[in-house]
Amino acid sequence: MRKRRSFSAAVLLIGLTLVLISSCAERPPIAHSVQPGPFPVVETTIAEIHKAMKDGRLTARALVQAYLARIEAYDQPSGLNAIVVINPAALATADALDAEFRRTKKLRPLHGIPVIVKDNYDTADLPTTAGSLALKGSVPPDDAFQVRKLREAGAIILAKSNMAEWAFSPYLTESSIAGVTRNPYDLERVPAGSSGGTAASIAASFGAVGLGTDTGNSIRGPSSHCALVGIRSTMGLTSRDGIAPLYLRNDVGGPMARTIEDAVRVLEAIAGPDPADPITEMSRGKIPKSYLPFLDKNGLKGARIGVFRTFIETKTADPQIKALVEKAVADMKAQGAEIVDPFVIPDFEALTKSLWCDMFKHDVEAYLASRGPTAPFHTLADIVRSGLYVPANERRLKQALAADEKETAKCLDLYHDPRNIKFREAVLKAMAERKVDAFIYPTWSNPPRKIGDMESPAGDNSQIIPPHTGLPGFNIPMGFTYGNLPAGLQIVGKLFGEPELIRIAYSYEQTTKHRRPPERFPELGEGRGTKADAEPSPFTLELQKSPVETSFRALRAVSSSAAWASGSRGAICRTTDGGKTWESVLVPGGDKLDFRMLAAFDADRALVANAGSPGFIYKTTDGGKNWKTVLRDDRPGFFIDALVFWDDKRGLAIGDPIDGAFLALATEDGGETWRPLPKDRLPAPLKGEAFFAASNSSLAVQGRTLVWLGSGGGPASRVFASLDSGRSFRPAPAPVTAGMSTRGIFGLAFRTPREGFAVGGDYREMDFRDGIAAATHDGGETWQPLGPAGVSGFREGVAFVPNRSWVLAVGPGGSDESLDNGRTWRPFALDSCHVVAFAPDGKFGWAAGNKGKIVRIAVKGRAFGSPLARGLNTRASTAEVDPRVKPGAPAAVK
Repeated sequence: MRKRRSFSAAVLLIGLTLVLISSCAERPPIAHSVQPGPFPVVETTIAEIHKAMKDGRLTARALVQAYLARIEAYDQPSGLNAIVVINPAALATADALDAEFRRTKKLRPLHGIPVIVKDNYDTADLPTTAGSLALKGSVPPDDAFQVRKLREAGAIILAKSNMAEWAFSPYLTESSIAGVTRNPYDLERVPAGSSGGTAASIAASFGAVGLGTDTGNSIRGPSSHCALVGIRSTMGLTSRDGIAPLYLRNDVGGPMARTIEDAVRVLEAIAGPDPADPITEMSRGKIPKSYLPFLDKNGLKGARIGVFRTFIETKTADPQIKALVEKAVADMKAQGAEIVDPFVIPDFEALTKSLWCDMFKHDVEAYLASRGPTAPFHTLADIVRSGLYVPANERRLKQALAADEKETAKCLDLYHDPRNIKFREAVLKAMAERKVDAFIYPTWSNPPRKIGDMESPAGDNSQIIPPHTGLPGFNIPMGFTYGNLPAGLQIVGKLFGEPELIRIAYSYEQTTKHRRPPERFPELGEGRGTKADAEPSPFTLELQKSPVETSFRALRAVSSSAAWASGSRGAICRTTDGGKTWESVLVPGGDKLDFRMLAAFDADRALVANAGSPGFIYKTTDGGKNWKTVLRDDRPGFFIDALVFWDDKRGLAIGDPIDGAFLALATEDGGETWRPLPKDRLPAPLKGEAFFAASNSSLAVQGRTLVWLGSGGGPASRVFASLDSGRSFRPAPAPVTAGMSTRGIFGLAFRTPREGFAVGGDYREMDFRDGIAAATHDGGETWQPLGPAGVSGFREGVAFVPNRSWVLAVGPGGSDESLDNGRTWRPFALDSCHVVAFAPDGKFGWAAGNKGKIVRIAVKGRAFGSPLARGLNTRASTAEVDPRVKPGAPAAVK
């Protein structure tokens, strides 16, 4: 039995016995008493699940399979992007629990209940990354205390959910490990942060219940934005052991669920003292034998409820949110509550100044130490130097690194810090004087923001009272604004006053029934989200006039109006009006060069490189009026295959082996100067192995640091992945045809840091279909063939539509489209093209190819998810569709 290190003054760590159900258990047959037909999981509850199990209508295995099917059908295809990793042992665990139930005829409290766990909870059988690439693939030595308690109660850890990296953002759930999670009620909007992945998962019924963490908002806020119940319990009621911290003195882990009852069942399983977290000693003697008896439909009768108008009457509060709060007050009064309005906390503004302590460096380094020697990093400085984080977090990380450790040492826990004690006593005194059992306010005073909007009022009211007093705060759905945008009511109680809060919240929930599921995620089999080939294409094609008749081999769309294309015989073209006109912008003396490589930052700045020896890279900063030679290499065998940039400063060029090593050049000044990377950066090439310079797409990047290279020509096709801007690469075999100089990977594209595709084949055999495409779901560590539902011939270029799960693969012999993140493909009416690219806003793109062909691609429908998963009709008008094309097929371009 392995024990964690003991707590330091501010970081509490754990000693646990690892309790796991063996994933090697023999799978028992499903009981004959189970009735045919799927069990409906949308909005189902723990009680309903257990009744179905007792009645013989459901097994844990069937339940897990149902949730896995929903994740497969909806998470990536819709663009929701809530799940980081699925537990491969989930079905085996379910089988073991089914066998136990058949043997004992008894169900444990959470028997067979699939749980979605935020990716900052340690799980001994799955990686725990806290949303950071710095911890990619790192598996903790044991379970977090709460995870262990859930397993002991019979729960199945189904999957880990995405989170705001290191739990930094209350506004947005974005991580370097998995990208951006969206709100299931409106895929253009945020689910708040940082437990947004858990919130989105449970709202969309990807699991029965979930675990989140809350430093200042992150259980209650995402629950508010996703119409869920979220419980931030009294500080010390639940253990923080084994949870990657933000500020440990404020951190609380707890349940997120679709109903109060389900949240309470989870709370009951995880509450209680933990020797590894001394602050939980505060709970001893204060926990009832069971919380379930407090689920009282009449719990509001006689309860005194304070209305905290400080968080209601804010200048930027949305009027529809305010109206919902007034309706909640009226509903509570109608159920017999005594309303105290207004409820005032004297000196509130003065009491709440300077309460935060930036403990992140201290806390996270203590946590990393608990992960043992196998943790990839052990200091915050090393993480900052690695660059393995979301760019928006750089300032926050560096601030934490520079925090004054002497000041940090003065920060005590909430029960011993004089500032927190004074604030808590003031709140409790105000409650006592007005004889208030609990008080209420909107969890957020404004609806969920659109993704990318960091300017409009946020309205987060969760950062002050519970996190700095230690008092419990529940979020409960209180209705919707603007049709479908959830809003939550926060109910705050006394220390260890969960029983009273449960009474009040349950009574309000049962009276109002505000919770409703998101429309875009119906039960599978209801006619939406299950059949891709029945959907019309969302793409409309327009053939544009090219100034040159060339073979275009490189393309960059820098906006919906500006794009660049280049190719053979020195061709370089540019448009700044959406393709209405294309102008030729030639490099003087470059008419015999084959410009198969192109990078562009905007309408004025671009670089081109030729395929051949001697090798050149040229740069323009004035829209192609003038070109500067930024690299020339006359070495025999020098040959560039691809050129790409992470931003307008840092870029990479790769090429065929020279002097026994792959060519790799890097720039950090926008391409003004280039330096060769050390020969040992990339693994040695296999015999005959090289990169293809077909369409400048055998190299792909994501974020600030991720890059992938696809090879061919040798005995095996490989993808080389780097997490650190090319400082090191790891090769992985890909099931794309190889063994000949004409075969291999020609195009790579990644939608998220995890989800990507490799396309290729044999460029001399356009209809060759044996091993022409592969997919990865783990950032390129492993690749799987697409199979019979994949692309239909040799393909050179592949591109995702930004913010959607739609993807196009093009080649000189034909093209294919997928509307469900590459799960299924169908032929697309676009031929003779080598390359495809979309503008960053995802509204338009271009494809280009032989004989000067340039095609503009208009993308119809709303962003963030396929029409398939949204249930939207995006059928084009008759004016947009070639009448020779049968309904449901894409518009044709000849």
